[in-house]
Amino acid sequence: EKILTTEQIFLLIEGCFVPFFLSHCEARGENLFVLHFDTISSRNEAEELTGCDVYIYPEKKKKKKKPASLSGYAIVDVNTGPVGTLTGILEYPGQHLFKVKGASKEFLIPVHENLIMDIDDKAKQIVVKLPEGLLDL
Repeated sequence: EKILTTEQIFLLIEGCFVPFFLSHCEARGENLFVLHFDTISSRNEAEELTGCDVYIYPEKKKKKKKPASLSGYAIVDVNTGPVGTLTGILEYPGQHLFKVKGASKEFLIPVHENLIMDIDDKAKQIVVKLPEGLLDL
């Protein structure tokens, strides 16, 4: 049933997980689905994928953490690598900001669920996906 609401799936093709975005999905029975992909436009292309194993990432259960408990965590961007260390959280009406001490300057990073990819308590790091150019401001 989860496949009916997901946007991205992975097909196992020649030993590699290949991502595909769904345009829509049709249930054709209890465990039978017809998947329509954004990038597949012909029947021949679709038939080449018939029989591939389908994988869906499980939804992550989001843990609520007290902001103060994150102080000292490393901030790591998935695209550019280490950003700095979280030194505080600024609370403004409608927006919270991470205050991050980088190697040469301080940054303010919006606290938003779309930017925070993971909080790893063991590694004491917050993995973020920052918009290009945000740290250049």
